[in-house]
Amino acid sequence: MTILAAKLSVVRIPIAAGILRLQSWPSIKPSVPFIPQQWPDFFHCSVSPAGNSSVTPSERRENLPSTSVTKKVKRAAKDVGYFAIVLAGIALTGSILYTIIQELFSKKSASGVYDDAFKICIADNRVLDVFGSSIKAHGNPNSRGRRRNIVHDSWYDDKGRLHMAMKFYIKGNLASGIVHLEVVENESKEFGYRYLIVETEGGFSKKRVVLRPLSEAVNSD
Repeated sequence: MTILAAKLSVVRIPIAAGILRLQSWPSIKPSVPFIPQQWPDFFHCSVSPAGNSSVTPSERRENLPSTSVTKKVKRAAKDVGYFAIVLAGIALTGSILYTIIQELFSKKSASGVYDDAFKICIADNRVLDVFGSSIKAHGNPNSRGRRRNIVHDSWYDDKGRLHMAMKFYIKGNLASGIVHLEVVENESKEFGYRYLIVETEGGFSKKRVVLRPLSEAVNSD
């Protein structure tokens, strides 16, 4: 213990002497001005998102289509769609009108054959003597319109000719009756009568007027 205490006393003396020496040393101010730390240029770099290091956000926005262009494209697509709908409606209306016109005015339609046969009937004096002067035609006995429910049938024969058979009703102030007829295409593709017969309704007192006999048929077999 005595030896350890002696060593510690020896250590204290140099430490104390050092403290005194520092206190008596005059203060020295640095003569060199302070130089701020500056990093070399190669340490300064900008960090960009991965995969797009050469494209800035502003450039990326410029590459995107503008809102006005997108709206114009959508509006143009809508206009094209509306135009297509209008064209389809016009085409459908045209086809319907064409069908109606063909049905009403074509001589080869059911209405055309019906009108032609009725004109032949009311122009014949034999028909007027039997049925009277004021004769009206109907598609069936219960209908009021002339062209409603016209009973007819169409077919092609083995020679490719179109046939049409028809039956309609007439009524005058003296009697009522039924008109039977058949037409067939001729060489010029026009209808000609194979037969046209008018007969009154009734039993044994039935009268018949043959307007186009079968012997006068056009292109008959």
